[in-house]
Amino acid sequence: MKHAGRWKRLCCLTLVLCCLWQSALAYDKLEKGASGQQVLIMQQALASLNYGIETDGKYGPATERVVKAFQRKHDLTVDGVAGNKTLELLYSLAPGFAQAASAAPAPTAAPAPADISGVPAVVSTTGGSLNLRRRASGSADVIATIPFGASLTVTSRGAAWCAVYYDGLTGYVMTQFLRFPGDSAATPVPAAAPTAQPITPIGQLTAQVATPGGSLNLREAPRDNAKVRLTIPQGAYVTVTARGDSWCGVIYLGVSGYVMSKFLNFGASPVFTAPTLTPTAAPAASPTPLPTLAPTAAPVIVGASGVGLVTTSGGTLNLREAPSDTARVIAQLPNAAAITVLAKGDAWSSVVYNGMKGYVMSRFITVLGSAEITENEPQDEDPSAFTRVLKKGMTGADVTWVQERLISLGYALAATNVYDDATFAAVKAFQTKNGLTADGLAGSQTFSILKSGSARAASDAPLSYATLRIDDTGDGVKQLQSDLKALGYPVTVNGTYDVGTHNAVVAFQQRNSLVISGIADGLTRQVLHGGGGKPYSTPVSALPADAGKMTAPAVSQLKLLHWQNEIKPAVKAGQSFTVYDPNTGLGWTLVFYSLGRHADSQPATWQDTQIMNKSFGSTSWNIHPVYVKLPSGQWTMATMHNRPHLYGTIADNGFGGHLCVHFLRDMAEAQKNDPNYGVNNQVTLRNAWKALTGETIN
Repeated sequence: MKHAGRWKRLCCLTLVLCCLWQSALAYDKLEKGASGQQVLIMQQALASLNYGIETDGKYGPATERVVKAFQRKHDLTVDGVAGNKTLELLYSLAPGFAQAASAAPAPTAAPAPADISGVPAVVSTTGGSLNLRRRASGSADVIATIPFGASLTVTSRGAAWCAVYYDGLTGYVMTQFLRFPGDSAATPVPAAAPTAQPITPIGQLTAQVATPGGSLNLREAPRDNAKVRLTIPQGAYVTVTARGDSWCGVIYLGVSGYVMSKFLNFGASPVFTAPTLTPTAAPAASPTPLPTLAPTAAPVIVGASGVGLVTTSGGTLNLREAPSDTARVIAQLPNAAAITVLAKGDAWSSVVYNGMKGYVMSRFITVLGSAEITENEPQDEDPSAFTRVLKKGMTGADVTWVQERLISLGYALAATNVYDDATFAAVKAFQTKNGLTADGLAGSQTFSILKSGSARAASDAPLSYATLRIDDTGDGVKQLQSDLKALGYPVTVNGTYDVGTHNAVVAFQQRNSLVISGIADGLTRQVLHGGGGKPYSTPVSALPADAGKMTAPAVSQLKLLHWQNEIKPAVKAGQSFTVYDPNTGLGWTLVFYSLGRHADSQPATWQDTQIMNKSFGSTSWNIHPVYVKLPSGQWTMATMHNRPHLYGTIADNGFGGHLCVHFLRDMAEAQKNDPNYGVNNQVTLRNAWKALTGETIN
């Protein structure tokens, strides 16, 4: 019996080892250059875990970057190659994809057979509608419901999910609920139900809002019940990117969405009309009366056509409904944006920007002159010096300069001294060639490129620089680093977009009046590689000495809250919260980005990033205990780092990704799911709490 028991244990052990061996061979190695259904399923699994990844079945540089991020997070070998260990862990975290992955055909270097484009399909549910989701995951947001029998276009097909285009929207649906040409027709599928005419992409076109008098809702999707992103005032101009009989895809103030086609006038030309507003009158929507702008001095009345410029240190300026820090933000004005100043006080100014009236802090704007300045008569002696955004109908020396400069570059127009249709079209063509937003309006960035030696002529090929960001590698990164180093920026030429490169890009953007993102986009690279960039020695505005100084919360105000049980159910992505570093006495604002096992977050503004980095001393993965004031007002304790990685949603905060904030979690759960970095954060958090209160947390 003794030997029989030993033999039984040996058999069990052998069976376990056999299973483990078979499991280790379940997934083929995937690496850069591969394509096919296995790659697609891996991408879908990563997307289901909230990694920002394109699910196209092709293992390119972007997929390699996300795989590295996954490996880094889980303390695997960071080589960007999805081997057995990486895939086993991935599919253990996303088990819904494991079976499909093990059964998928081996990847090849050729285009994936399952990666198709423009194939029609019909929704073949049991009669109900089909959810169109933002990502290939059953937990992803539903952006539309597609009725039974409706036709759609499949752009990428996988075993579990398909990427589709439907009624102007792109997203993911479950493959099992689609019927493709050639499929068995055993189950009758009715003809597609009548739907609105499709929204057809048309490039870019300008239209004017022509409601009966009220504002026009900009919605998240082309449906009456879709979420309203913002309201567009009557008479405002929008950029139309897709047009249908019922709905149009548009962009307004940098926000994209959908509006009803019947309320757009496509024959209108955008000509500025100065609003007639009383400088001290409260906005209709303001819940409180408008205070006098300057209590100790009469407001400086500039007049309805006074011109000003936004002069922040590089970030955006909030346009608010009322002159108060707590008033609703209705738009964000970029640095160097031209505005109409209606009234200027010591603290707040009443302004108009792109047809929207609101209030901005006076210290962040520069008034270019008095009431004698009109929008059609620039006073600057140098016509190439940007002082206003040029639009159709304007005249002046700066208009003539733009026309002559474009003519010298071979664009088709005449120097008429009037910003006419030909000038608008030529500016738009120039912007397209040079990687700028092609809106036909000559703003600060258009002026900057026109004056630079890197301006592309009409006969040149369009600018095509790949966007580079932290953790990218390759020759493009080496070129970026070499040109930064030549201008004196402190960077090592090693072909890896490391923290030093990220910080150098931030510094370059700050000195060259670019959007401070830390991401080397096409425009940043054009200015840098074109030879017109300003060197590191260029002076910039320093962070104010008292920026971020806060009074520490009392220990009695702090309550140690559990992330999964108490915090996560009460917060949501997009909410802001305050972080305070007890070691430096500095505080800053973060925004929740994604809520998983910890809180992926991002700095709210460029100044918040500067304060955070000043407080922590350097950009790194080092763990710092901090106090956090949640949106509810309750203070708690957490730990965090300040090293950007992957993606974020705020383009101008100088961070270029997100960071991780770790609140209290059960140690057993952390050891199971985050056995290294997650556990280290929990240990640091518990030690800090004990040092502060004397309380031991298990």
